[in-house]
Amino acid sequence: MAADPLAPDAAIFPIAHAAATAIHPVPVAMEPQGFRVLVMRELQLEEGAPPAFALMDQGLLRLPHRINRNSLFFANTFRPEIFDWLIAELGRPSQRDSEGRAARNPRWPTLAWHRVVRDWPEGAASVEWSVTVHFPEAASWDAFRERWQARLDGRSAALDAPSGAAEGQGGGA
Repeated sequence: MAADPLAPDAAIFPIAHAAATAIHPVPVAMEPQGFRVLVMRELQLEEGAPPAFALMDQGLLRLPHRINRNSLFFANTFRPEIFDWLIAELGRPSQRDSEGRAARNPRWPTLAWHRVVRDWPEGAASVEWSVTVHFPEAASWDAFRERWQARLDGRSAALDAPSGAAEGQGGGA
């Protein structure tokens, strides 16, 4: 029986937030051929009211909330500069099969939601929402880790420009 990917688990990030209201980036939790990144925190601020969400701008994935005409939903996808880099390294995320049907590129990493219930010293409780990113090929994971190490470490996006690249310019390896 497969494990429920949304079931609470005991994933611990290398450096955790000290307060439930903190939103600064923290280093990812490294996993074989991938990582887990803290994306948002769900807080129940008032009994009987909808929850509040603290969004972590961690520099790897786009902020997860999407608003359309009739609803609010949550999704996970890479930030545009990382998406562009992945296309250059692995090809487009969707390809055509021999019969012309759209098919997922098997070289692309998979993303899966996880939640952990967390109790805070001040008596608050939250749900920590994270995303696990898994690369099916060790070589693509190694290249990703080399290129995006500063962001994996929770450091600013401005610090991870490739050698010789001007600050503020995109670029891939």
